[in-house]
Amino acid sequence: MQCPERFYVSQKLTKSFSNQTTNDGRFINEWKRQNRGRPMNELLDRAADGIVKEGTRLSEPIEAEWIADELRSLKNKPNEEIEMNVVSIYTRESFLYRLVNVTLRENDLSKLENLGPFCWLLFHCDCSSTFRTLGYADTLYRGADLDNTTIESYKQAIGLVKTWDAFSSTSKNRIKAESFGNTLFIINLAKSTSYRFSGMDISSLSAYPNEEEVLIRASRNFRVENVEQDNSTGKYLIYLSLC
Repeated sequence: MQCPERFYVSQKLTKSFSNQTTNDGRFINEWKRQNRGRPMNELLDRAADGIVKEGTRLSEPIEAEWIADELRSLKNKPNEEIEMNVVSIYTRESFLYRLVNVTLRENDLSKLENLGPFCWLLFHCDCSSTFRTLGYADTLYRGADLDNTTIESYKQAIGLVKTWDAFSSTSKNRIKAESFGNTLFIINLAKSTSYRFSGMDISSLSAYPNEEEVLIRASRNFRVENVEQDNSTGKYLIYLSLC
C-alpha cells in the first residue's frame, strides 16, 4: 500500500501569530468565532453536508456520500467514539485530507461553511481527554521535497517562530520519513513550551498503521533551530522545536 502524500507534501511557511493580539483571521479560528456553542449533532450534520458539496464539486460524489454517511452515523454517540472516527476518516486515502490541508494552507475562507465543521472537529481532538493517552512528546520526522527557494526561506527563518497552517502528518520512524523527498524535518518539543505533547499518536486509528503516524494539529507554532545538509546523502535536515 503506497503511503499517502500527506506524509510528505510541502507546507507553506507562514508567519507566526505570536506577536499579534489575535489570530482570528485564520481558517479554524474564524470558523470557531462564527459558530460558538453549536451542539455536536449539528456539527456532524454540517460537516457531512459540506463534504458532500465539496466532493460533488470535485467529481467525487460517491466517496463524499460515504464519508458523510459515516459522520451522520456518529450522532448521539459518545465524544470518544466521535473523535476517534473523525481521526480515522482523515487518515484514509481520499480527496478529503488533501482538500482540508490545501484549504488551511491557503486560508481559503470561501470554504469556511463547507469544511469548517470537519476541520474544527479534527482540530478539537488534539486537546480532548480522549487523546491524552495518545499524546506523543519524543522526536518526530517528516519528509518533504523542497525547492531551493523554500529551503532558503527556512535558513532565513532560523531563530524565528513560524507556523504550518495545515495538519501535519509525521512519523516516529526516521527511516520511513527519510524515504520521501530531499529534506527531512526533525521535530522536537521546545523545553519552554506549555504543551505536554508534540502531537497525537494516531497509528492505532490510521489507515496506514505501519507509518507510525503522529498528527500535529493545524496552526501549531514552531521555532526553526537549524538547517544543514548531510554531505553523504545531499539531504537537507531542518530542525524544528514545537512551541
